Amino acid sequence: MKKLTLLLSFFLFGTVILAQGEEIQRFKLDDIKKSQEDPQSALTPYFYLGPGMGINNYSGLIGAVFEVPIVPHFSAFVVGGLGGWGYKAGGGIMFYFREKEYLGSALGLGITNAFGLDNFETQLYLEGKEGLQPVTLNLHNSPTFNLTYQYHIRMGRTSKFGIGTGYAFEMVDSPYTLVEPETEQISDASELTMKMMQPGGLIISLTFQFGVGAR
Repeated sequence: MKKLTLLLSFFLFGTVILAQGEEIQRFKLDDIKKSQEDPQSALTPYFYLGPGMGINNYSGLIGAVFEVPIVPHFSAFVVGGLGGWGYKAGGGIMFYFREKEYLGSALGLGITNAFGLDNFETQLYLEGKEGLQPVTLNLHNSPTFNLTYQYHIRMGRTSKFGIGTGYAFEMVDSPYTLVEPETEQISDASELTMKMMQPGGLIISLTFQFGVGAR
C-alpha cells in the first residue's frame, strides 16, 4: 500500500511540474493574448458553487465547494461534506497564476476539520487477544492543515472543472477513544490502522463549479 501511494505521489508530482511549466509560459504571455480573446470568454462570476470529491481533500469523499474571487489572483473558499471520519468543513485561500480568470494553475492553503463519529463500530486487534475483536470507538475532531495545487479548466462561459493534489498535515494525534471494551488496549498494528484511517496524507481532489453571475 505504501509503495502504491509513493508511486502515485511521484506520478502526481510529475504531472504538477509539467502543468506548472506550461502555466508559467501562459502566464508570461497573458497580456498579449488578452487582446485576442473573445471578451465574453473572460467573464468572472460573482462566485462559484458546485460539488467536490476526493481523498483527504477539503470536502471529504463527497461535498460542496463555495468559492469567491476577491482580488486579482486571489479567491477565498469554504467547503462542507462527508468523509470517513464524519462530516467535514473548512476553508482557505487560492492564488491563481492568471490575474482575472481564476483558471489554470492555482496554489492553495487552508484548514479543514473532520468532526468525528460517536459509537463507531469496527473490528481491531487488542493486546492479549487472538484475532480481530469487535470494538466501539468514539472518533473525535481531526483537523488538518492543507497545502494544495489545483488546475482548473473552463467549462462553458463561467463554470470550471478542477483536479488537484497536495498534502494534508495532521494537527492532532490519535483523535479517538476506545469505548467498548473500555478495559482493553488496542494493539500496535491496529493503532497503525487507525492512523491510516485518520484524515491526513496525500490529497486527491475533483471539483465541478458553476459560475453564478458575471462581471
